[in-house]
Amino acid sequence: MKILIFYPLLSIMLSAACGSSKTGAATDNEPATTGSVATTPETSPSAMENTMKTMPADSNYRFIVSFISIGEGTDPKAREMMDRILNSWNAKTGKTIDMETTPWGREGEVDFCFPLTELDASEQAAFIDEFKAVFEGKSLVQLSENQPCRHKR
Repeated sequence: MKILIFYPLLSIMLSAACGSSKTGAATDNEPATTGSVATTPETSPSAMENTMKTMPADSNYRFIVSFISIGEGTDPKAREMMDRILNSWNAKTGKTIDMETTPWGREGEVDFCFPLTELDASEQAAFIDEFKAVFEGKSLVQLSENQPCRHKR
């Protein structure tokens, strides 16, 4: 008799537990919309992100700056340093350095992907060298060249 009551009760509990309340909702690991994520000036962390361009997902970017976290968030001072470098380059060259911002983590992790098409080859090298010098020894900032934007959705 106990078995006759137990199995139907177990069946009801399992069917209730298997129902998903997240059907159709975006999660931390999937975007709410399809396509590339664009940040509007109202929601962007800095005014520099107003000049973002969209590139195909399989395209390589000339330079990528990744702010990572190891359990305690990203380095906000490093972000300020990046903004100063960008402002300096914009003023020095009279050109706006384009970038695409791709947030990807729960602690503020983000990739800044630079095509650098507005700069010639020597300017690109100087731009990248300046970043390398400023961020040398910064464990929460990773720099890469000629790669696709890793966390682009």
